[in-house]
Amino acid sequence: MKSKENVKNAKSSVILMPLLFTTISNSLDDNGDSYYVKTKHMEKVDYDEIKDQVMAEYKIPAPITENVLTSVFKVLEKNLVRGKKCDCKYFKAYLSARGTLKSKDERFDPQNNPNHKIHVNLSFSRAFSSEISQQVKSFKVSENLPKPPAIYFVRDAYSMEEDVIYKGANTIVQGIHFLLKEEDSIELTLEANSLVAAIVSDVKVESNEKIMFRTPLDLEPGEYTLRIKKRVGSDNFEFTYSKFISLK
Repeated sequence: MKSKENVKNAKSSVILMPLLFTTISNSLDDNGDSYYVKTKHMEKVDYDEIKDQVMAEYKIPAPITENVLTSVFKVLEKNLVRGKKCDCKYFKAYLSARGTLKSKDERFDPQNNPNHKIHVNLSFSRAFSSEISQQVKSFKVSENLPKPPAIYFVRDAYSMEEDVIYKGANTIVQGIHFLLKEEDSIELTLEANSLVAAIVSDVKVESNEKIMFRTPLDLEPGEYTLRIKKRVGSDNFEFTYSKFISLK
């Protein structure tokens, strides 16, 4: 049986991903004191990209990946058209008829009547939804969200501590739209006087949202600001992580 301390450590080791949202005024509120929360989705992942991720992360050959994904949804389709409710552990799916009839004897005809619809209902399990919610941290952004890179997390790769890095240790930077290339650099600058303490050359771009680098050994303990510079054409975008980062 896991102890409370082990459970706590397990939760703290989860790398939280940023969930961006903006607020919209509630037009139904006469006092104008309430707002709706609207999620901002930065990118769309299509079927081919999901298939490629399955192949890469689980080392499954391309033909097998394609066959498994296709077979799952073909079997799901086969059961749905037979009027069955499908409980697939992570989600449930079933068909429902929608529309109105002028009389009890009127035929329900979704193929020819635009007012008659067959709807595919899909809902994720409570356990899966709960698991997903534990892996995100929300950030409020403006409605006109800029496309340039933004940093949300800086963590030590071993301890997963946020805003804490260690000499010679791997550090994780997470955010959006990094798109770094070889000529781009990450700089660690001393927050006290804005002087450049080190330019990190050992940078590995894991994805569009994740960068890893090794903290230099010759830096003194203290407070630093992580700065990312990205040059695109004649423009030089510069993005600063606004929180203090403690180097130990």
